[in-house]
Amino acid sequence: PPSVLSHHFQKGCAYLWHFMLDKAAQGRGLGRIALAQVESHVRRCAAIGLSLTTGDQKAGNALPFYSAQGYVPTGRRIEGEIELIKTFAGAADA
Repeated sequence: PPSVLSHHFQKGCAYLWHFMLDKAAQGRGLGRIALAQVESHVRRCAAIGLSLTTGDQKAGNALPFYSAQGYVPTGRRIEGEIELIKTFAGAADA
């Protein structure tokens, strides 16, 4: 039988929960570098993409950051947060 949590996760994707950077460290490229490291690790694990969530579309949220990194909203909400996903290039060929 499917896991109780299986409806929360995108098939074949890794899931990143609560990726945060201190406000004082934002705007210096550190979040982009850290997220790239996570993506690199996930690719080595043979996942087809990375799924994550962000809070509501309030001023100052991370949605613009994730969009700039290639993440797209799926239209789903998980625990009240907006789900985004990034599928890695070449993943369909794997």
